[in-house]
Amino acid sequence: MKNHIKFFGIVAIMAVIGLSMVSCGEKENTDPKRITITGITGVSSPSVIVALSVGNTMVNYNLPAAGRATVSGTVSVQLKENGKPTTGISFGSSSPDWTGTGEYYIVLFPIDSNNNISFTPIAVTKTKVNISQATTTVAWSQFQ
Repeated sequence: MKNHIKFFGIVAIMAVIGLSMVSCGEKENTDPKRITITGITGVSSPSVIVALSVGNTMVNYNLPAAGRATVSGTVSVQLKENGKPTTGISFGSSSPDWTGTGEYYIVLFPIDSNNNISFTPIAVTKTKVNISQATTTVAWSQFQ
């Protein structure tokens, strides 16, 4: 009888350990995201906004994250959560870092000297870019 109790005790412990390992699953990537664009040429605007668009046209857009940067040969920007993802752009340095993942178009909008954003893009990636790592690098040749 004692052997049966030990056996079922061991089986119960193994079941608990096994179930806890199965239920853990894979950890979602929640690192803050950064976009780096390399090889930029032909852009005269000294500062732009880098935003993500999940829509397939600029008419039906959703901008979950954005960041500001000064354009030169290479630009790298920390993405921040956008407070108005479907009606405009509202973010700042105090906005939370964006930690999302997925496939998005990268869109560059100019900012004028009064800090106003023009919604006529400077450039948009030709295809969606997979953002899953902490830093995603996109070559300027991928823009149109």
